[in-house]
Amino acid sequence: METEKIIHQVLERGNIKEAEDVPGELKRLFAIALEISSEQHIWFQAAFQRHVGNLVFKTISLPQEATVRI
Repeated sequence: METEKIIHQVLERGNIKEAEDVPGELKRLFAIALEISSEQHIWFQAAFQRHVGNLVFKTISLPQEATVRI
């Protein structure tokens, strides 16, 4: 698929999920925040924060049934 066409579709839709002719693996790699679970957000934050010397804030929208687990 032509790069220009993909860029146009992503700009139009806000994500790559529904872009035509884009392989599934690319769609999985370029998921937007609303397409991944809260657990995945936490894992990404943990991996990123490990290599950053400063404070980093991240908003994670949790489902209503989420609980605190210690």
